[in-house]
Amino acid sequence: MIGDWIELVIGVFVIVAPWIFGFADVPLARWTDILAGLALVLMNLWEIYGGGSSSEGSEGGVSGAGDADPEGEGPKVARTKRARRASVAEFSAKLAPAVRRKKSEPFQ
Repeated sequence: MIGDWIELVIGVFVIVAPWIFGFADVPLARWTDILAGLALVLMNLWEIYGGGSSSEGSEGGVSGAGDADPEGEGPKVARTKRARRASVAEFSAKLAPAVRRKKSEPFQ
C-alpha cells in the first residue's frame, strides 16, 4: 500500500519534471513526461481507491483456497510467485542436462 503512494508521488514528480529541470520548452519531451506521469498517477489512484486491495482476498473472481499467501500478499501475488517458480524450475530442468553434458566433456 505504501508503495502505491510512493509511485503516486513519483507520477506527480514526472508530470512537473519538465518545469523543474527546464525542458518545458521542448514540446515532445514535455508532453511525454506529462502523459507518463498521468499514467502513473491514474494507475496508482486506481490501485489505492478504485481497484480493490489484494489484501481483501478477492480479485473480482472466484479465489481458490490454495491461493492464499502466508505472507499476506494476496492471491494474485501468490499465483504470480508460483508461476515464476514453476517457470524457473522448468527452465532449470531443461538446462541441467546441457550443463552436465558440458561438464563431462573434456576441455579442449
